[in-house]
Amino acid sequence: MEVQMKNIVKLIEYNQEGYSRGRNGLIILLWWIVQGTLFKYSIHNMYRWRAFLIRIFGAKIGKEVKIRSSAKFTYPWKVSIDDYSWVGDNVQFYSLDEIYIGSNCVISQESYLCTGSHNIKDPHF
Repeated sequence: MEVQMKNIVKLIEYNQEGYSRGRNGLIILLWWIVQGTLFKYSIHNMYRWRAFLIRIFGAKIGKEVKIRSSAKFTYPWKVSIDDYSWVGDNVQFYSLDEIYIGSNCVISQESYLCTGSHNIKDPHF
């Protein structure tokens, strides 16, 4: 039996050349520490505190945005959330590129927002 194999993925040839996380590794590590401690363990109604923390790391957060402490941001500097929007429990912002949330929006619990993608025809991934 002959098997035709077109567009075989060759992960050995994969590289991230040309991709930028937007900050250096030290800033990324610092964000992960802050997110895993000060952000994660803040009490329920500390919305301003959490908005403050992710603003420090470059997120654009509007007025009266409510973000739950279990929300996760891969790279907050690539996230914008406009006024009066809410982010529910366990929402994940896999922000490999820009994520924009408009005003008066609800991102419901357990949502996964991803801006990562791959060219499925590229055998290098």
